[in-house]
Amino acid sequence: MFESVLPGSKPGFSTSAKAFLALVAVACIAWIAFVLFRGTSQTDAERVSKRFENLAKLNEANAKKMNSYAWVDKAKGTVQIPIDRAIDVTVSDLKDKAPAQASPIATPAPAPAASPAPPPATGASPTVTPTAATSAPTASSETSPIPTPAAAFTPSESSASPPPGVSPSASPTP
Repeated sequence: MFESVLPGSKPGFSTSAKAFLALVAVACIAWIAFVLFRGTSQTDAERVSKRFENLAKLNEANAKKMNSYAWVDKAKGTVQIPIDRAIDVTVSDLKDKAPAQASPIATPAPAPAASPAPPPATGASPTVTPTAATSAPTASSETSPIPTPAAAFTPSESSASPPPGVSPSASPTP
């Protein structure tokens, strides 16, 4: 781009291109030095002090509002009270109230009661038959470690009662 196009001249930057690049480099260095090393002016210090004054006035007004009584809306009877008094009133109100449930909790529907197993037929008793590997005699129901269907769990009246909050008519009867 900056190469000389004259026959017999050496390829490279022309003198005017070198001077332009040097001028741009000096301008960049001067701008960086100006930005980095400039001091705060008198107007900056004045603005900072004015901001601190405004902040002090705002904090004073907030403190006055937080610690005084005033009418917010006289027609509606709304008043402003000091924050310490508001905390005391709120705490005393909350002490008098019972905790409320956050949201209604749905109770699950009761599971249907399991029906008891039918009793064994009269005269018939379960027996254990020996296998080819064992030569144990036939065991009667009195000595058998296997429970009979009559010994199975049957729900009592107390376990079949509905959970709290559910009407008895909605629960199934055993």
